[in-house]
Amino acid sequence: MAHALLPDPKALSLDTIAVQEGIITFHIRTTATTAVCPDCSCCSNRVHSRYQRTLQDLPWQGNAVRFLLTVRRFFCCNAACTRKIFAEAPVNVARRYRRKTSRLDDLLLQLVWKVGGESAAAIARLIGLLLSPDAALYRINKSATQNTLNGSPEVLGIDDFAFRKGQTYGTILIDLKTSTPVDLLPNREKETVEKWLKDHPGAKIVSRDRSAVYAEAIREGAPEAVHVADRFHLLKNMMEVLEKQVSKESKAIADTLLPTNASPNDTGPVPLSKRQQERKERTREKRFGLWQKAHELLTQGYAKKEIARQMGVDIHTVRNYLRSEAFPERQQRYSPDKGSLAPYKKYLERRWQEGCQNALELFREVKSQGFPGGATAVRDFVRPFRDPNLPPAVLRERRAIPSPRSLAWLLVSQGKLSPKKQDLVSNLCTAVPALSLGRDLVVTFKDMMRRRASEELEGWLDRAKASELPAFATFVRGIRADYAAVKAAFTLEWSNGPVEGHVNRLKFIKRQGYGRAGFDLLKRRVLPLPL
Repeated sequence: MAHALLPDPKALSLDTIAVQEGIITFHIRTTATTAVCPDCSCCSNRVHSRYQRTLQDLPWQGNAVRFLLTVRRFFCCNAACTRKIFAEAPVNVARRYRRKTSRLDDLLLQLVWKVGGESAAAIARLIGLLLSPDAALYRINKSATQNTLNGSPEVLGIDDFAFRKGQTYGTILIDLKTSTPVDLLPNREKETVEKWLKDHPGAKIVSRDRSAVYAEAIREGAPEAVHVADRFHLLKNMMEVLEKQVSKESKAIADTLLPTNASPNDTGPVPLSKRQQERKERTREKRFGLWQKAHELLTQGYAKKEIARQMGVDIHTVRNYLRSEAFPERQQRYSPDKGSLAPYKKYLERRWQEGCQNALELFREVKSQGFPGGATAVRDFVRPFRDPNLPPAVLRERRAIPSPRSLAWLLVSQGKLSPKKQDLVSNLCTAVPALSLGRDLVVTFKDMMRRRASEELEGWLDRAKASELPAFATFVRGIRADYAAVKAAFTLEWSNGPVEGHVNRLKFIKRQGYGRAGFDLLKRRVLPLPL
């Protein structure tokens, strides 16, 4: 049984086992009759002396395991060798100069690679290993470099990722045949990507997004490679084009959806938006829970100060809760003469009448006079000045108008909409022909890509150009400039889907190492461990 616990039972012999203070100590020795010189590889059986190595091994039943390994020194039999004496190295037990067995070393490396230094140290402590986060990170930082490629995969995927969104970016390269990370680059500059492709020749197909920087780098670094534009990004760009077209028609959309015969007697309140209603309900539930807890603690005999301390609220709030036998609902209060903006309202009204009708500019003026609030308060105050006689019915309809992005998706989702939304889309397409034409172009493009009908692409481009819709005309020019890559997206199976998946994994790893990780550690954790 004890021999089964040894790293290499054939090369080791167990002498004794001792248990003291939760540490199991195995006294073991090597059994080989000869050893090989690390310099000249000459075999020797002449023993010089012995010494002990202390090795940490995998824990057993939550107890730390320690090996006291008796190691022999040998004379080198080769007279020409510069090393006269050497120590035997049981390869399957521990590597040279290491304080841990090889199997424990490999386990810790896998653990740090998967979960990071802090988490690896916490898991190690749970299973009986004493390991600090710094020691865990030291282990992976001293591991062999993962990227040992002399060339490039035949099918390569490339995309960028953010170190800091909107500011600094890097580049990830993926072998699309095996969905394996190949390398990480510290930026997304053309020169960096081009140099990597020249240093790693062999890419025959490269999948990328619509980035002009990557396209130029691939043309220079791998001129023989076939470019493949990613289908997801093509469809995403298409929806962005439709959204821009919807934005250009915003006035016509508002004229269609707003009522033209609103009754001036309609004085009902403007209903809250869905998001405002949800926020109001969440706030009420939280207050109701506090009110219930205050009464429960009072029933248990707690004083008001202790109730306030346990609940983490002000004692005046607790007193108000305890005075009310029924839950006190919040009342709508309108106090135009109170609030931090009250001293500046006459000034704002006067400036509005003088012609300054920019809410942000008005906010800057009152801010310089000492107003402690934000721009939203000023914007809400001057909003009625813009449409003083606008009926509540019109306000309700204006709030119900979908955003350009929402309306773009409504236009292309006809089969999945409720009857009310279908009527809305139908009325808009009838009143605004540009929306109907844009929707048909997007639906046709999506269907053409789904069927991989590359022979229809040229006809679609001519039709989009002839539509005279500005947003689609810009999209057509972009497709023409990258026509070969777009054409390949219709005919080849490859896409950037696996690359996007690895970018998502990279983001998770980056957040795990927040505050103490650099590019080198990120690269070691993203790329596969060496075999």
